[in-house]
Amino acid sequence: MRLFVQRRPSRRRRSRGQALLEFAFVLPIFLLILMILLDFGRVVYAQYTITQDAREASRVGVAQDAAADTPGACPVGSACKIAAIRLAALAMHPGVTYGGTEIRGEDGSSGGNSGCPATVSPNDNFYPDGTDGGDRVVVNIQVVVPIITPIISNVVGGAFTVCTQSVGYVQ
Repeated sequence: MRLFVQRRPSRRRRSRGQALLEFAFVLPIFLLILMILLDFGRVVYAQYTITQDAREASRVGVAQDAAADTPGACPVGSACKIAAIRLAALAMHPGVTYGGTEIRGEDGSSGGNSGCPATVSPNDNFYPDGTDGGDRVVVNIQVVVPIITPIISNVVGGAFTVCTQSVGYVQ
């Protein structure tokens, strides 16, 4: 009878350290991909939100312009119409932070296709075809979305600029 039997370590016991090492290698990559997806989702959400805000603001501008002949209505191009357009856009933006300075009109020189300009000067001209009942209402919104993933923010400069334009036509 043998009193001392030497047993080999089980395969399960030896693989425990290997699984921990694999987990340590995969976890940072998984978290980075998760954070990139989160940032991408925030940018897409901001784009969707400001697009809806610009549509609502141009709709209000068209309704204000169409109602200009009714008694008690704001005259075309007046400060109360500009305020109504800005308030319509600001009332619609859940989860995206911006103020009234990001909501701009158009100077009339671009013909309604300014898209996302590199720099946009503050412009309250939401009626670029003229203040006497212009046919178009143009609303531009430009927002900077900060990137929270450290590695990606260093690559892309720390933020994405998201912008949209909505043109409404008075009929």
